[in-house]
Amino acid sequence: MADNESLPNRIIAFFAAAVVYAGFAIYLYLPHLNNFAPYRRVLIPAAILAAAGTYILSTRWISSPIASFFAGLLYAFGPFALGFALYHPAASMLLAILPFTLLPAAFWPHKPFRLAPLVTAVLATLPFITIIVFFRTAAYYGLYPIPLDQKLKLAPYVGLLTPLMLKPLNFPYPGFYHVAIAPLIFGLFLFFRIHRIGAMTFCAIGIVLAFYTSIDQISPIIWESLPILCFSIVAGLGFQGLLIASDADSGALAYCSICMAILAALSAMIAFNSRESMLLFSAAAWYIASALVVYLILRFATTEHRARIFRWTALSLLLAADVFISARTIVDKLF
Repeated sequence: MADNESLPNRIIAFFAAAVVYAGFAIYLYLPHLNNFAPYRRVLIPAAILAAAGTYILSTRWISSPIASFFAGLLYAFGPFALGFALYHPAASMLLAILPFTLLPAAFWPHKPFRLAPLVTAVLATLPFITIIVFFRTAAYYGLYPIPLDQKLKLAPYVGLLTPLMLKPLNFPYPGFYHVAIAPLIFGLFLFFRIHRIGAMTFCAIGIVLAFYTSIDQISPIIWESLPILCFSIVAGLGFQGLLIASDADSGALAYCSICMAILAALSAMIAFNSRESMLLFSAAAWYIASALVVYLILRFATTEHRARIFRWTALSLLLAADVFISARTIVDKLF
């Protein structure tokens, strides 16, 4: 957590983010939930808790409040979390609790203990234990919030370009919105640069279990929430990195911009032979806009210009607009 920011400022930033999360959750869900049983309104507080928990967890590695805000937004309102609206609302509540179960592993005082890695590894099992206890308790009461045959599967290839092309049967989709790919790629560069072996192992275990068959009445798809949570924070870290990137990061910035340009080209090419060409052309526009912003950041970085206001404004508006529009489209499709 940033040492140069006062605690009151951090608290104010968190509550401001929570207010935005709450407003967005109400905007997305309430128009549809009015037509359902009242208990399904649990989806609204679940989304708020999921976002707030991710925000708090991300501050272990992210010092920028706006970057932490987007980390929470991407986890709670991404295609994966929104897809859980197809299940019992208890499943969404479990998704909301998971970030809080990682707080002990993230924030316990690591130094000067010699057994720090071991203690961290033990504490990192809390989300796994939480999932096991949740499903066992639910099964005891005859509740199966997620079908046991739901496991991670490769979506149709168009889903790799835009989740907006997918049908409800393809959700929960373990991916991110268009603009979020840019900070995610840059965040992965930063992530691997500091060799976070423990976090890599944590994500790998979640992915493997998500592809596996049901174990002990646990739906495999829930394990994917753990790497999605990690990648959301990595995207937040990448967002912060893009705000402060310098000439030393020019290689990563160039690769990031090229990747976004390639995604834009692929989306445009496939759009010419698709029945839903408008969605793919829209995806191409998001990708090319992201590539352009990252390229401009690269130019600023190589000339040692901070341009912090431009970076902050361009990245924030672009990512917020993509999440706002895409999340609305997905929720309308699911309901």
